[in-house]
Amino acid sequence: MKKIAYFSNTDFSLYNFRMGLMKEMIERGFSVIAGGSLTERQFQEKIEKEGVSFFNLPLKRAVDLRGGDIIYTFRVFNLCRKEKIDLCHNFTVKPNTFGVLGQKMAGVKKIYCTVNGLGYAFERKSSFIRKIAVFLYKLSFRFCEKVIFQNKEDMEELLREGCLQEKKCALIESSGVDLDYFSKEKVRAEVKKGDETVVSMISRMLYKKGVGEFKAVAERLKGKALFLLVGPIDDNPSAVPLREIKKWEQEGVVKYLGNRSDVREILYSSDIVVFPSKYREGVPRIILEAGAMEKPVITTDNPGCREVIKNGENGILVTPGSKKELQEAIETLLENESLRVKYGKKGREIVEDRFKEEDIIKKTTDLYEL
Repeated sequence: MKKIAYFSNTDFSLYNFRMGLMKEMIERGFSVIAGGSLTERQFQEKIEKEGVSFFNLPLKRAVDLRGGDIIYTFRVFNLCRKEKIDLCHNFTVKPNTFGVLGQKMAGVKKIYCTVNGLGYAFERKSSFIRKIAVFLYKLSFRFCEKVIFQNKEDMEELLREGCLQEKKCALIESSGVDLDYFSKEKVRAEVKKGDETVVSMISRMLYKKGVGEFKAVAERLKGKALFLLVGPIDDNPSAVPLREIKKWEQEGVVKYLGNRSDVREILYSSDIVVFPSKYREGVPRIILEAGAMEKPVITTDNPGCREVIKNGENGILVTPGSKKELQEAIETLLENESLRVKYGKKGREIVEDRFKEEDIIKKTTDLYEL
């Protein structure tokens, strides 16, 4: 039986974003392995319940000056050699670079990468961290069969940097969304929606994701809606400290729910979904899930975000970092329920047309040429 391994930074991302793909490969008769940092035991248990063997590969998101990234490379090497992996598919920066090197050393014949967004390393045209990222991509992508991009701008940027040849590029927008699961009809009988208007932001707690702007606007609009923050605390350089978020809670500005697995139910209870990212996104899964749940989205005119949200059709685009525009957009939707409904319905249509999980999985597996 052939073995396929999927590598990402965390067990959370493997379960939430790659489970459909892994289940498809099991159904096709492959033995499937997943490798990522263990964050919560529940995610490992959920992954293994689906028939996937999970391996804990500790990994920091930030640059690890203590040699952790090199250790990770050799852990991947040992895993691939021991398990005799036939094909590897990597997601997120470090599996796409250090992970690929370990896989190549182990003699894996087919290696694939998905660029989920270029992240903070590519925010400035000339920075030391950008140069390191470009060097690592140039090195690792030499060993890949295909590199999958979620938006055209990221692909063109790495082509300009000479990180890979165009013949190795594939454009597959997003990892898709399960439209049967993310359906308000499925949740309606289970969740009772309160009377209070809810504005939610579901994301890693990073300033680069716009958490600071969300808090500032929530402070200005205090009393007009319940502002929810949902998502994990991160070790990224841009991370918002938990003590800071707790302080905002104590001041009555936001309510923080932490890292949650019931995202669908939170979306159902939300009236407006906000994702004010300044980050180099791929295609953010949360705005797809919000669209599937027929929720209006406010996000930034940023690569990845504008691939899904069309200004004035299924949501509102604002300038990254603009608190004024973000506040105006939220006020517009707070004051106009019919507009929220209109944007929500159009959002569902767009997701149904372009981002069905089964369609994305087929495009991905076709690239494997198995």
